[in-house]
Amino acid sequence: MRARIDWKYALGLELTDTGFDYSVLSEFRDRLIAESLEQSLLDTILERAVTAGLLRAGGRQRTDSTHVLMAMRTMNRLEQVHETVRAALNALAAAAPDWLLAQAEPGWFERYEARVEDYRLPKNKAERILLGHEIGVDGNGVSSACAFPCVTARPVPAGTCAPAEPKGDASPCARRRSTKPCHARQRQSTDEWQQRYAHRAGVEGTIAQGVKGFGLRRSRYRETAKTHLQHLLIAAAMNLTRLDAWLTGTRLAPTRTSHFAALRPAA
Repeated sequence: MRARIDWKYALGLELTDTGFDYSVLSEFRDRLIAESLEQSLLDTILERAVTAGLLRAGGRQRTDSTHVLMAMRTMNRLEQVHETVRAALNALAAAAPDWLLAQAEPGWFERYEARVEDYRLPKNKAERILLGHEIGVDGNGVSSACAFPCVTARPVPAGTCAPAEPKGDASPCARRRSTKPCHARQRQSTDEWQQRYAHRAGVEGTIAQGVKGFGLRRSRYRETAKTHLQHLLIAAAMNLTRLDAWLTGTRLAPTRTSHFAALRPAA
């Protein structure tokens, strides 16, 4: 604050004000905790936002927790297989996009353009087995389409194989379209899940912002009371940052798109 004229102006201080020594901050925190005033800063910001019409009462409160089922081994294996195929497709998409676009089956984009946690995996055992077989068939299809040796325009990352030349008419429109009945069910389930996930995405986005931008994951102090104070101050800072972004028209950062998802033909 000694060198920041904008802060002095905001606080109504003289330009010659030398500020205060940093050592008094610990005493300031102790007084907030001793007099139970740590909640007042966040409450004041929220009240001002409500008065200005920037906040309104929400519906049910949500947490970042999900209901854990006793099927972790099965679901974990299914997720690992899915992510293995997706990682291979992304590596090939980065190394030989034109070749992969010619080889890609229509159902691949539905299943592998996003990470597996962005989908709601089937709860029914028979449907999980069917999905696992489909992912296995896709993985075998990717492996069969690759051959050694083959020179590509860009080197293929370690862990993948070099693609062979497509045989015959391998354009996406000319390749066979899968008619498996579960594709439609999976797409419908994915759409429903994305609509339901949109509510939780705000919670996860808030947590991600707190962790990456404000150090929410690590406490700077000892004792529960001071850690609680830090969390409230972070919450206040995040609200001020978001209000500033809203008032200045700052757009949200776009979600990253994988190499394979970027190859998806326009509908």
